[in-house]
Amino acid sequence: MSTVAGTFGSSMENITEKLDDMQVAFAFLPSFLLFGFVGFAVDRWRSYQMNCYSIQGRVQDVGMLVAGSVIDPANPAAQRLVYNIYRYLNLVHAYGFICTGKAYTLSLIDPRDWAKTGLTTPAESEVLAKTPPELRETVVISWIARGVSYGAEKNLLNPTSANSINLMVHELRMFIATTPAIHLTKQPNMWSSLMQLVVNLLLLLYVVGIPFTCFSYDKGTVQYFTIAMASLMTFPWICMLVLIEWLNDPFSAKRDAFNADGLICWSERITFTNMRTVFSAAAGGGGPTEFDC
Repeated sequence: MSTVAGTFGSSMENITEKLDDMQVAFAFLPSFLLFGFVGFAVDRWRSYQMNCYSIQGRVQDVGMLVAGSVIDPANPAAQRLVYNIYRYLNLVHAYGFICTGKAYTLSLIDPRDWAKTGLTTPAESEVLAKTPPELRETVVISWIARGVSYGAEKNLLNPTSANSINLMVHELRMFIATTPAIHLTKQPNMWSSLMQLVVNLLLLLYVVGIPFTCFSYDKGTVQYFTIAMASLMTFPWICMLVLIEWLNDPFSAKRDAFNADGLICWSERITFTNMRTVFSAAAGGGGPTEFDC
């Protein structure tokens, strides 16, 4: 009997050593694949963030430059032009998220309903309704560019500033187009599948192997230390898999999510303030009206 027990104990020691060595040796490949994927996911998340702020900046820049280039703020035609560009800037900012499916609430708005909010006229809403959804922001950007050119032609806006404004409009279009490009840029499916497979195998190795390495037969059936060690070893890997899933779409994640509605509303406030200032000053509401050089 003692011989059988000794043989069994020796076999268990060998199995424990083999499992321990296997865990150490096998952990390299999952670590390499998973850490690389996490780094990519974080960089992609930051690209989303920087691009959202770049869109915000260009919307505000165009509004500021248009208002600053108005030749005669008291001219009703100039006032209508600036107001139209203000409407289009807010609309294109919204469509920059809607057309990529990143603004769930705004995506529920039918193009014809924009007229009720004052951002479009009924005729403009009809044009947008007949335009494919993925091209609507391009249509609105073309309206902004045309409005700037029209203002320069009619001497409503300073012609010298028109080129700078159109450059900002071009950059705005580029940043809006970058959002779906970031969304479509992902790791190869083979990488993702291989990473998921080897990480799951490692987790299985931990769950099965740690009880062998930490279990002591003279301390009873339920050993909390063994359970704690198995949980401690698997928890970081599970957390990184969840982190990748959350970072994949920062607009709908549970943590570190971007609020598209908040970005649009904040830009609207800044744009409205910038574009209204020149008319407030001209109407005697304060602020500089003339500059002596």
